[in-house]
This record gives sequence, structure tokens and C-alpha cells, in this order.
Amino acid sequence: MNRIYTSSMLKKILLFLICISLFNQELFINTKKKFSSWGYILSKQIPDFSETKIKSILNEYDILAINGIYLNYRGQLKFTSDLVQKLNVTELGKEENIKRIYPMITFTNPREGIDFLNSEKSKDKLEKDLLIYLEKNKFGGVHFDIEYLPIEYSVKLADFLKELKVKLNEKEFKLTISFFPQIDFPEKISKLHDPKLLKDSVDEIVLMSYDLHNTKTIAGCVTSNEWTKKNLEEVLKHFKSEQVWLGIPAYGYEWFFDSKKVKILSSYDFELISKNEKFEKEASGCKKIIRKKSIIYVADKETKQDLIQIAKDSKLKGYAIWRIGLE
Repeated sequence: MNRIYTSSMLKKILLFLICISLFNQELFINTKKKFSSWGYILSKQIPDFSETKIKSILNEYDILAINGIYLNYRGQLKFTSDLVQKLNVTELGKEENIKRIYPMITFTNPREGIDFLNSEKSKDKLEKDLLIYLEKNKFGGVHFDIEYLPIEYSVKLADFLKELKVKLNEKEFKLTISFFPQIDFPEKISKLHDPKLLKDSVDEIVLMSYDLHNTKTIAGCVTSNEWTKKNLEEVLKHFKSEQVWLGIPAYGYEWFFDSKKVKILSSYDFELISKNEKFEKEASGCKKIIRKKSIIYVADKETKQDLIQIAKDSKLKGYAIWRIGLE
């Protein structure tokens, strides 16, 4: 049977098709993964940041991990300064911004870390106190930077974090950690962070793709594009890509030929130096300057962009810069 469509019916059909098209576009936008940014901040620097700097930080970074909290063997949180007070006198402390802040917790020292992991009483105390602290201040999560414990404690570390994660997730807080590279990095350090154990113990990790060369090594780039790719490939065997942030350095070092002295240089320092001195870009991704008495390797803004592209190609959650103030 032939149908005769009136002008009114045609308009309704056209409107329906437009609505379907807009819905599909919205669905695509909402399901497309956002590539995010994370910035580390030293709490002692916050009072020195200008209002303009604070606004630029808030515009650029989705997550801010701020240090200054230490965990002792008794499960007590020790504060080097009043973080909340410092936040509240800036836009960082506003309700719409506080959710993106993750307080960063480290052990007071490795010995206390060992004693803590051996004590159920201490772990219970930390769990209760941390939940109270996060709820009271409305932070979005917590970030642990746990380093230099004997690698025999990898299981106890993973078990502690797994139990804590359950409690935090019940209250909609995220548990994140700094994660050592697993390839071409000292095993006595890296194997504390066992990806097979930690994959179910944390929500997200920041792969620290830096300190390949440092104050205790020969001169060289603090990172490497190829080294980063190899480590990402290894990490992604155990973690989902949306659980991983790529940690990117904004610094480097100057090694002196006639002594054991090694000086840290920020990306900003290098930018000033390179205006007056000849430099070259290494295959690693760093910039290099050879002086009469020293050699410099620094991860600069171009290195950062190279590594960000690697993170995007790997479909990671995002990148994390160590640290704001060096760039």
C-alpha cells in the first residue's frame, strides 16, 4: 500500500533522525577515554606559588599529588606542615578543586616501614585514621610513595595495600602508588613493586620513568624513550592501560669530570643555560651539553612531549610530571 507523507509527518521524521544523530555523537564523546594529566607538588612550595601559577596548575592538571605526610611504624600519620591550611589560602582549597588532590604518603624511613608492615595493630590504626582524614578534608584519594624496603616485603606490601584499597573504595576514594621501572633498573629496588602482586592491590600506578641515570650512576639521560616503551610493555602485561600514568621527569643532572660531584638541574635551569650554550638532542630524548669540566643531560619540554606521545600511543590514563616547579 502506498503511503502519502504530509509535510508535518516529514518534519517529525527529520527531527527524529536529528535526535538520533545527536545522541550517537554524545554517546561517542562520553565513551571516548580522556587523556589526563597529573602533577606532583612539594607542599612547602605552595606558599610561594602566585595566584597566576595556581590557576595555571589547575588549568593544566587533573590530579595533584602533594607530599608532606609521613607514616611511622605505629601507623601514625605525621605531617611536616599543615597541608590543609596551605591549601585553604589558595584556590587549591576550594570545594570544586579539593577532590582532585591526593595527599602523598611515604614511610618515615625504611626501618619504620618494615616494622609497620609486620604489625596488624599499626595497619588497622592507619586504615581508620586515613579514612577519617580523607573524609574530613574531601580529598579524592591517596598516593603512596613506598621505596627502598627489602624486596622480601613485596608480598606484605601488596597484602596491606589490597586490604586498604577495599576500605577506601567503599568510600569512593582511590588508592594509587608510585611504581618502579621493572626493566634495566636495579632489582634490589624495583622488585619491591611486583606487578603480579600489585595489579589487584591498587586502583592506579604512576610508572616512574626516570632516574635511569642519577647521582650514583655514570653520566646519561635521566630517562629514555626506548627504555620507557620497554617498561610500559612489561607493566601492561599486568595492569590495564587505564590504570597506568606515565611518570615524566622535568629535570636532569650535571656530572663533573674531576670529582664525584653531581648537580641536579631543572628543566627550567636548562632552558636558561641552553640560550647561551650549544646543545644536542640525544636518541634517549634528553638534551646534552658538553662543558670543559662537566657534562649535562636534562629532560626538557621536548622530552616531555616525546614521552606524552608514547603514553598516548599506549592508551594510558595519562601522564604525571615530576614535578611542578622544575618545569
